[in-house]
Amino acid sequence: MPFPGTLTLVTVGIQCDLPPSGAATGWFEFTAARPLLGGADNSIVPPFTLRADLAADGSGSVQLPANNDPQWSPTGWSYAVEGRVNGATITGTLQLDYQTASVQLADLLQVDGTATAGTSYLLTSQRSVASGVAGLDADGDVIDAAGNKIVGGGASGTPAGTVTAETSYGRSSTAGAASTYSRGDHTHGTPAAPTASQISDSTATGRAVLTAADAAAARTAIGAGTSSLALGETDSTAAAGDHTHAGGGTVAIAHGYVTTGDVTPQTIGSWAALTGGPTFSIAAVAGDAVEFSWAGLQATATGLFWDLCVLVDGSPVRYASTGTGTPAIEGDPGLYPDSAFRSKPGLGMVVTCESGDLSGGTITFGFAILNPSGGGKLYAGAAYPLRYRVANWGS
Repeated sequence: MPFPGTLTLVTVGIQCDLPPSGAATGWFEFTAARPLLGGADNSIVPPFTLRADLAADGSGSVQLPANNDPQWSPTGWSYAVEGRVNGATITGTLQLDYQTASVQLADLLQVDGTATAGTSYLLTSQRSVASGVAGLDADGDVIDAAGNKIVGGGASGTPAGTVTAETSYGRSSTAGAASTYSRGDHTHGTPAAPTASQISDSTATGRAVLTAADAAAARTAIGAGTSSLALGETDSTAAAGDHTHAGGGTVAIAHGYVTTGDVTPQTIGSWAALTGGPTFSIAAVAGDAVEFSWAGLQATATGLFWDLCVLVDGSPVRYASTGTGTPAIEGDPGLYPDSAFRSKPGLGMVVTCESGDLSGGTITFGFAILNPSGGGKLYAGAAYPLRYRVANWGS
């Protein structure tokens, strides 16, 4: 029974030559070890063996189903080949491509040999067949199953050999010569840069800035030229960039604690500086605003009154209670000693320095008392420290 009509057959030519006469006798058998299943006609071809006998001149042929017919399964299988030629045995494998009508056994037979463990092998019968590997010709180029050189990578046009001349703003929409694509070495040209006057939504000021020759011209364009005010130190002049303020132009602060020991006020019937009392100094010049503040504990005594003062050479020249050289009758109300009047924390003493407040470039603050009967105490020891701050805020 012949093979089904949908099964592609390939003619395998055989030629054996035995020196010296050239003639050879014998046969080759081709065994398909598995059944073939035809999806198109629902046919099954069971395993088979076909034999080709050699003629007197050593030639022979046989028609065999292709190993990769897409209408049949499985695909990619191989024939087991066994031949007896003049008493010699030849064995191997063979694969046939359904796209090839005829082949020579000598070209595709994969002769059995001793394999090396760990080495991968590729059957020569897989060369230049569908689902196999690409074959190369003598030039190293890929060839198809018929031995034809494969040229190009698929359907495509032929690039133009010329480039359309450039315009001032780019290229023609159909670059090249009668083609919809450009050569790989084409260029796009350089459009002319726009001018300030070509910016449609620009203003006169904006265009003037764009075309200004230097920074001074740009400032003039936006009305930011040099100030017309003369330099000086009055309210109608401008200050120089490197001007300074009286008092150094910075805030200076001195602060700390007094723990040198408690002070017992001397007995005195008129206002005077507290003998042995702490003093507090800071650098200043006339016109500086200087503030003295303190916190501490006092022990009262009958007729003992307190005030803060500016001292020059140890003597009060200005009192906190009045801001002048004469104190209030009972001193600073914030330091009033009688328990019937609860003193409140005050501002300390703030003065705008005058020349008479200064000595050697500093201003000194201290305590003044009126103590006709004696007694009392200003605490300034480790148990009850006195803390203070003197700040020069400048002019």
